[in-house]
Amino acid sequence: MHPTDLYIVRHGPAEDEHPDHPGDDQARRLTDDGIERVRLAAAGARALGYVPSQIWTSPLTRASHTASLFSQAFGPQVDVVTTPALATFGANADVRAALAAASVDSVMVVGHEPNLSDLVSELCAGGFLRVALKKSSLVHVRLRELRGGLIGELVAYLPPRALRAAAGER
Repeated sequence: MHPTDLYIVRHGPAEDEHPDHPGDDQARRLTDDGIERVRLAAAGARALGYVPSQIWTSPLTRASHTASLFSQAFGPQVDVVTTPALATFGANADVRAALAAASVDSVMVVGHEPNLSDLVSELCAGGFLRVALKKSSLVHVRLRELRGGLIGELVAYLPPRALRAAAGER
């Protein structure tokens, strides 16, 4: 059993560099504006019914904080699971294998570019589609099994502006 619905979220706006850890990309945090943008995006996702059974996140600080803010918006029933394959150096083949083996109805993955755009492309168009995910955006892909692998149907691409509007903000 694999999830039917996959929600793909790019982390929110982050600082260029963590002042306590210069040069450490993994420690970069969301900016104050980034936190607010993610909160609004999460509220919009909730208002539109994009609430997953589980959230998988990259271990990098900016992504895990984004996942935590989405989880807070959705409520305590949505667990957050750190998934190393979603890190900037991760492998989408590992993400696809984990999705194929998952036993939940829907999953939200929170990660980074260009990995997430590549994941959408691989699932929906065999690698021949390019979707550039803006920070705090959400892509909905409906998954199904075909010849032992997962394929996806692109259902929606919701940029941050659309999610903010769904949350009642401009």
